[in-house]
Amino acid sequence: MKAAYTFAIGALTLCAAIAPSAQAQRPSAQTQRPSAQTQRLSGAVRSGTESAPVVSALVELRDSTNTVIARQLSSPRGAFLFMLPAPGRYAVDVRRIGYTRATGRDFAIAGDTTIAVTLELVALALPAVTARELNRCRTDAARTSATSMLWESAVTSMLSAVATMSDSTFVFDVMPSVRTYTVPDAIFVDIALRDERVSDARPWTSLPAADLAEFGYVRLVGRSLEYVAPDVEVLTSAEFLATHCLRVRDDRLGEGLIGVEFAPGERVTRADIQGVLWIDRASQELRTIDYRYAAMPLANNDSLAGGRVEIVALDGGGWMPARWTVRSPVPERSFVDAVAYRGEDLHRAGLPVGVRDVDPPLRAARLQVTGAAVQRVRRVSGADSAVIWSRPPASVEVTAEWTQNGVTMPASRATVRLSGSMRSGAADLIGRVTFAELPEGDYFVEAQTDVETALLLAPQRTPVRVREGDSERVRIAVLAPAAAVEAACGAEHRGGVLAGTVTQSGRPQPEVTVSLWRNPMTELGEAELLPLGDTRTDAQGRYVLCRVPRAVSLTIVARGSDKSMTIVDASLPAWRDAIGEYVRFVNLRMPDPFDR
Repeated sequence: MKAAYTFAIGALTLCAAIAPSAQAQRPSAQTQRPSAQTQRLSGAVRSGTESAPVVSALVELRDSTNTVIARQLSSPRGAFLFMLPAPGRYAVDVRRIGYTRATGRDFAIAGDTTIAVTLELVALALPAVTARELNRCRTDAARTSATSMLWESAVTSMLSAVATMSDSTFVFDVMPSVRTYTVPDAIFVDIALRDERVSDARPWTSLPAADLAEFGYVRLVGRSLEYVAPDVEVLTSAEFLATHCLRVRDDRLGEGLIGVEFAPGERVTRADIQGVLWIDRASQELRTIDYRYAAMPLANNDSLAGGRVEIVALDGGGWMPARWTVRSPVPERSFVDAVAYRGEDLHRAGLPVGVRDVDPPLRAARLQVTGAAVQRVRRVSGADSAVIWSRPPASVEVTAEWTQNGVTMPASRATVRLSGSMRSGAADLIGRVTFAELPEGDYFVEAQTDVETALLLAPQRTPVRVREGDSERVRIAVLAPAAAVEAACGAEHRGGVLAGTVTQSGRPQPEVTVSLWRNPMTELGEAELLPLGDTRTDAQGRYVLCRVPRAVSLTIVARGSDKSMTIVDASLPAWRDAIGEYVRFVNLRMPDPFDR
């Protein structure tokens, strides 16, 4: 399964199916350094009524073909600066919610040029929404009064969010994630996430609007479904508006929201999208984009496939996508095999509606939810930075404990992890570890004692649901040392356990045979070793030997596939120094190839 709606945050790409040509056509945020060949186009945006700077106005630079080649937001002083690639004719288009839009004619630039742009304040009042705009989805709705104003406000917010995320003066702390759920009972089963700090990044990209209009938004590529979602360029393209109708939604007025719904036209021959742009009625700023895949040949439920983008305004100007998700149903293998067997070229032709009739039908085996949440935003000015937005703090407090001889006690020093991430910590004296600054969502936390780790036992794991601004508490029962040894070696285990890692030149060695021998020389006067058992190292070079007799002379022999061998005296005169008196570490180093 692939999601062709990408969120490119730093190294994060939530889909690898972006055509290089699509990237080349996207306007930049203009962060390049000047050179001897570039010309400067600078200016300031001011309010005509108050003669004050207009902060975070969206300024777009267009070339002689009226193509947007760069965009940025005006500074707190209303200033903007573009580095032009070459002399020529250029135009500047400036807009800000609450002001009239300024669209200038193109003019010739042969050297550094400074211009002034004046915007007039307008009342943020929607014209009356007609019954026709509410009840009928129209392909010409973008030209009607209320719908046109709402659509223009939404587009301005989206483009401003792109410009903010691409501005190198903003630094974003982001947590990308991939969560997996079962279908249809929606049981949370897996997660991968990480923490990133990024700047000058495009929040999301899609595929060219013309390709999507012709081939659809869901395709079978190889053995995977590819879900394509719209970005700003797609939603504002002529192809999208020509193939989708719009209407006003007023069913959330009680929440202070009014919506613009978009849906595919009457002739739907490919999987398409439909959704709602929810706009703050008072400020006319975009709040969320909700969408799902229309005519999706999914036997379970079409609403499984879709996504959401949340937009927030920043203090001092600017907008950003604070959270975004893409829900991608992963099809059962039988469906993919059946379609591939039919020999249809769905890589080129998209996913036809007729695939619904394939036997077996398209059913989701699981649901993958890919996305990211911004945790904090800093604005950088020289060597200084200031936090201008942060998400309400949420955390998970984990308590690790074990029960031994009927008594439950803290598992101090147990390793506690936020599953699927690099976050971990050692439990304190009362068994606690806290994971802070978590966005809302489903998580797994896991705990593991040193004994469980040494015995190659899986960590104990439990799910937890985090709500924004809340602190959740969860307890995890780990295995006491005796119970861990029993789990690894069996209920009839007697004696101790030897565990360790086999390395060569500092690297773990898998598939090494580790055998344990008893040396009876001191007891029987014989020179021959008596075998007690053997095992093989795992992929990380780790081994475990159970039923080790205590207080006797022992020898460990490790043999590699290259016939290398190491012999270590493993006499265990006392177990008081071992972990919990049950496990003792003996790490083995194979001779280096050049030492033989």
